[in-house]
Amino acid sequence: MRPLFAWGMLVLALLAWGAFGFAVLKMNSDRAGYVDAAIIAREESARGENATRLHSTIQSSAVERAALEGVVGVTILDAVETIEAAARDAGASEVKIGEASTQNTSAQKLSTVSVVLTASGSFIAIVRAVSLLETLPLPSVVESFEISKTETTWRLTTRLRVTLAAEK
Repeated sequence: MRPLFAWGMLVLALLAWGAFGFAVLKMNSDRAGYVDAAIIAREESARGENATRLHSTIQSSAVERAALEGVVGVTILDAVETIEAAARDAGASEVKIGEASTQNTSAQKLSTVSVVLTASGSFIAIVRAVSLLETLPLPSVVESFEISKTETTWRLTTRLRVTLAAEK
């Protein structure tokens, strides 16, 4: 009877270990499911935040787009007058627009105008003019500039590229 009892206890111990192993595996799979659900929830939350941020950016940029269209909608004459006025306001004299050439970029309905400006004056006035030309209230870029000394004054020659709305 003792051997039968020993075999029964062995079977009972094996069943207990099997139940314990099953419980551990079940808890691990439940935990993995919980981690997967948390990752999915975070991804959905991030997607929702990104969509909300994109929507608000589009709405808030409507005013900025209108302002940009107002700046780009400047005529070539207004742009040239602004450039000349900036150089004169800096203290430069004999401000002249030498040549202007146009490059159309029809895909964006924009026109790029390259303008050459010459001016003379004191060194301070010329440097101030270059500084003002770099920060014009127009979509423009100073492509190049050259400062040279004449017998009595300093001379500035600069090339600017201004982006304007293409004329229809």
